[in-house]
Amino acid sequence: MLEKHRKSVEMIEVDYKYSFGTHGHKVGDNKNSVSEYLFIAR
Repeated sequence: MLEKHRKSVEMIEVDYKYSFGTHGHKVGDNKNSVSEYLFIAR
């Protein structure tokens, strides 16, 4: 969708394990592995 409005679109994928707020009990749990996507449109 971004490519329709911008000349250049770059996607960066970052894998990490989250633990915040009330999720402290899940530290080390494989279920808290996620991928985050950052889109840079110029």
